[in-house]
Amino acid sequence: MDVKGVTGMVEGLKARSEGDDDVGAKITAAAAWEMCKECIQTLPTGAKILNLPLSLLPSIHALSLSKLRHLTALLSRTRGNLVCVPLYSSLSTTYTLSVLMDTHYGKGKTDHSKLEEAVTVMQDVFSKSLNDRTEYGKGEIGEGGSKKVLVLRTVNLLFKSYFRLNTLRLCKNISRPVTARNLHNPSNPPLGGTGEILTYFYYTGRVAMFEDNLIEAEEYLNKAYLG
Repeated sequence: MDVKGVTGMVEGLKARSEGDDDVGAKITAAAAWEMCKECIQTLPTGAKILNLPLSLLPSIHALSLSKLRHLTALLSRTRGNLVCVPLYSSLSTTYTLSVLMDTHYGKGKTDHSKLEEAVTVMQDVFSKSLNDRTEYGKGEIGEGGSKKVLVLRTVNLLFKSYFRLNTLRLCKNISRPVTARNLHNPSNPPLGGTGEILTYFYYTGRVAMFEDNLIEAEEYLNKAYLG
């Protein structure tokens, strides 16, 4: 499918997903995402998303953010943690697209409105996954699994966002619960595996440096770099 066809499909889905605050309708709109799989799969993913044509960026960003919101709504409406798998990639994609939107369409270097919008959704994901009552085991995915497997991925993206937004004072709000519930324990790997734990150590070390806590910073950064 050519760029014109992709744009038409994206704009159509964007229109379907906007302007309706009913949760049921949003989930229906989320199902509409599946209808355009063939179309969306023709677009770059992962690191290749950086090469998206700028003309497509606003539409793809709007659709990605809409999908993230739909999946976030499902966090509190579904049993188990199967929804965490698509959320894992949707969080990363929306973060990247939001940064690109602010870079290419923002009103200046200090305009982070799209990232701030994404952060609001990420914070909701963090709250819902952290407060899941299912006991956290060893990162199993299934109908009996805990949504806490998504906490570290969300925290790491929030860390990245807070550094970019220069709101490091908020980092403690998300790191304290992780430490208190021992969610960074390598014996209970989260979704994404050990890499998410090491990334968490890296950002925790950077936050400690910002607070002039050099001993703690050295401890966490050593854990991050030495694995």
